Amino acid sequence: MPELIQKAGEKWLMPRAEKQGFEIAEQGFMVESYDQHRSSKRGNNKPISHSSMDLAGVLRVTDVEPFTDCLLNGIGPAKAFGCGLMLVRRV
Repeated sequence: MPELIQKAGEKWLMPRAEKQGFEIAEQGFMVESYDQHRSSKRGNNKPISHSSMDLAGVLRVTDVEPFTDCLLNGIGPAKAFGCGLMLVRRV
């Protein structure tokens, strides 16, 4: 299962990286956790589900403007649920 989760993380992140102004360094990255979430809107019985991953690794900024936008606004479709935030620090 960990290998499948890692591959899913790569499949999700890699296409977004270039668009968001960064690339993954040679060291790569690791999926540290994976969770599935279910909730529902008030007055609606239809469940809302989404998955989240915590990723850790080294990236290299390739384009400052989209990367800054990514830092300020997040990445991915589940930002309304608190997902897509990037915590960045120097190596």
